[in-house]
Amino acid sequence: MNTFLQEASKRLADRWLTLLVLPGLLWCGAAVAALALGHVHAFDPAHLVATVESHARRLQQAGTVATVAALFGLALTASAVGLAVRPAGAVIERCWMGQWPRLFARPAHGLTLRRRRAWLHASEAYEQAVLGPEPDEARLEELALRRNRVSLATPARPTWMGDRMAAVDARVLAHYRLDLVSAWPRLWLLLDDSSRAELRHARGEFDAAARLGGWSVLYLVLAVAWWPAAVVSTVCMLSGWVRARAAVAALADLVEATVDLHGSELATALGLTDTPRSLTPELGLAITRRTRKGA
Repeated sequence: MNTFLQEASKRLADRWLTLLVLPGLLWCGAAVAALALGHVHAFDPAHLVATVESHARRLQQAGTVATVAALFGLALTASAVGLAVRPAGAVIERCWMGQWPRLFARPAHGLTLRRRRAWLHASEAYEQAVLGPEPDEARLEELALRRNRVSLATPARPTWMGDRMAAVDARVLAHYRLDLVSAWPRLWLLLDDSSRAELRHARGEFDAAARLGGWSVLYLVLAVAWWPAAVVSTVCMLSGWVRARAAVAALADLVEATVDLHGSELATALGLTDTPRSLTPELGLAITRRTRKGA
């Protein structure tokens, strides 16, 4: 038991150091540079060194207790900044997923309609090519890719990432008549550890990308006093956005694959069939009725 607690404490300390303190210290360093340099001396390292040395001498003259207190305060500040990234990252995540507040309902609706028109245009081009006298496979693949770059199903969100996850629900419902929202908690309980680990990893990658977006917000605050922080903010946001798109694509594929591979196991576990077989629309509808319980 003691070994387990020691190992758990070590892992917790490592995560605290990696996720909170170290990134927080970087932000604190940028904050010091912002306060010392400002917009006028934005790229003046000599001015920064002189300012830091001046404060360091004052701290040294104040004594050991003041130095320890300052270091302790720095660690607390770094941790607090690291904790502030979580809510900022949650806001970024909702923006990426197209879950915008009512204040932005009109632009969200406009972007959704724009995405839907683009998808319908690409889908119609694909359908016309399929119904043509001599369909060209290469041309069909190109048209399908053009449509799928917009969304894998009719767009319902103002963002690509939001539609990528929403498309999983739509495709599963259309193909299997299975309501994934109500069925997923039961399906999760049937998965083995390796399958859960893959899903958790993909979700963790998305969370990490959202945190990077959260850091972008905090660095943008420093841009009020020091404009180079805006460059750092932009780099963080773009990097997080690219990582988030890849993570969402991987997570969506894994969720849909989970339904394809384990959907019939859920039907068996619910007592809807005695014979293991592939998931069918009939079984999917039966699962939906059982899990939704008339809701």
